[in-house]
Amino acid sequence: MILLLARLLVAATLNGVWGLTRTFLALGSFEILCGAWVFYDAIHRHVPKPIRWGLGSALLWVVFFPWYLARRK
Repeated sequence: MILLLARLLVAATLNGVWGLTRTFLALGSFEILCGAWVFYDAIHRHVPKPIRWGLGSALLWVVFFPWYLARRK
């Protein structure tokens, strides 16, 4: 919930500064980078199915990224 609120706050701030198109590009890039980090981290921590975690974090960031952070040791 905190990550979603932080994302909305960042989106509102960036929208006022950069406009809608650049805001979507920045947030989408951030989510893809988070998905790549999750994939890399899952491989190094030997988490089962790192590809699924990485893709899930990239595509459904609000659900999978906090779930992965809570699940990892």
